[in-house]
Amino acid sequence: MRFDLRHYINNLDGDVMHQLANGVPDGEMLWATFLPEQARDTYRIDDSQMVVYSTMAGIVGRDSPYAPGGVVVASDFKEDVVKWSIEAALGENQMIKLQELARKIDMGSSSPQAMVETLLNFSDKIIGQSLRDGLEYARGRAIQDGSLDWTFNGKRLQADYNYPAGHVIARAADAGGDWGGPNSTFWADIEHARRLLDRQVRVIVMTTNTLNRIMANPENKLQVTELARSRYTASYSLKQVAQIGYANVVPEDYRSQVEIVTYDRNFTLFDPDSADAMKHVPAMDDDRVIIMGQPTGIRFEVGSTELPEYAYGYTHVAPTVEGGGSSGRWMRVYTPEDQPWRLIGQGVMNALPVIREARRIVVFNLTPQA
Repeated sequence: MRFDLRHYINNLDGDVMHQLANGVPDGEMLWATFLPEQARDTYRIDDSQMVVYSTMAGIVGRDSPYAPGGVVVASDFKEDVVKWSIEAALGENQMIKLQELARKIDMGSSSPQAMVETLLNFSDKIIGQSLRDGLEYARGRAIQDGSLDWTFNGKRLQADYNYPAGHVIARAADAGGDWGGPNSTFWADIEHARRLLDRQVRVIVMTTNTLNRIMANPENKLQVTELARSRYTASYSLKQVAQIGYANVVPEDYRSQVEIVTYDRNFTLFDPDSADAMKHVPAMDDDRVIIMGQPTGIRFEVGSTELPEYAYGYTHVAPTVEGGGSSGRWMRVYTPEDQPWRLIGQGVMNALPVIREARRIVVFNLTPQA
C-alpha cells in the first residue's frame, strides 16, 4: 500500500494547530515574563499613542479649577514588525518510523490517533517551539542591549529602545569594577542602581558564570543561600558579611543583602557555515547584569489591551498573510503533491519586542574574563 500522510494531515484540527502555534511561552522563558506576548491587529508598532500614568489627586480651594493629573509619556518608537519563519522536514530515519506506525495502523495494532498526536507533536516541538525560541532570544537582546541589531539569513533587524545613558554602565577590570578584582565595586554598584531605580528594585538577573565570578571574589564578602531552582533559572540570597572584631557577622540591613536570579538557557540557530550546521546562542550573556526596578504603577492606554502591572512593555505579535489576516502565529504540516512520503512543517510570525519602561532598567557591562 502506498504510504501517504495526507489523510492524517487533512484530519488535523485547525483550531488545535492555532492553539499550538500561539501557546503561551513556557514558564522557563524569563524574558517573556517581562515582555509578555500580545496578539495585536496591526503590522506596525506606533508606540507614540497616548499612554497615561496615574498621579495622585491634589488639594484645591473651593470654587477653584481641578488639579491637573495623569502624566502623558510620549514615545517615538515606531517600527514595522519583523517576519520570522521556519521550515523543517523530517529526516529519513524519522520517516521510516512514521511508515512503521502507518503499517501498524493499517493492521489494527495501533490507532489513527497515535499518528495525529505524532504530527501535532512534530508541529509543536519543531515548528512552534522554534518560533517561541526566536522571540525569547530577541527579547533577551532587547533587554540586555537596549536595542536590536541582529543579522540572520541576510536580513538585518534593528531597533533602538532609548535606554537612558546613565543606566548602561561599563565596569573596567583595572579599576576592580569587574566585581572580580581586589577593588570590587559590587556593593557600591548595587546601591547606585537602587538610587537610579528609586530604591524599588524588583529583580537582578545574571548568568551562573557571572554569579560564580562574584562569589569567588573574597573582596565581596558574601554569604550565599540558594532559594529555588528550576531547569534554566535559579534564585539566590546574597548577604554582605561584616567582620566585627574576630567574628564574621551578617547584618540584617537590607542595603547589605540582595536577591539574584540566574538565567542559563541556550538556543540553537541554523548555521550553514558550521560543521554541524548549528550555532548555539545564550538567552543571556556572561559578564552582563540586568537590574530591573518596579514598573511604573497604574497605566491607561487608549485603544489597546491593558498591560500587566509587572510588564516593562510587551511583545507585539501581528497577524500573518498566511493565516488569512488572523492575529497570532501560523503554522502547518504538509506533504508535497509529488512526494507524499515526505513531511514538512512551516511556521510564520510577524513580531517585535517593545520596551516601554527603559528608565526602570539598569545594565552593568563587566569586563569579560579571559
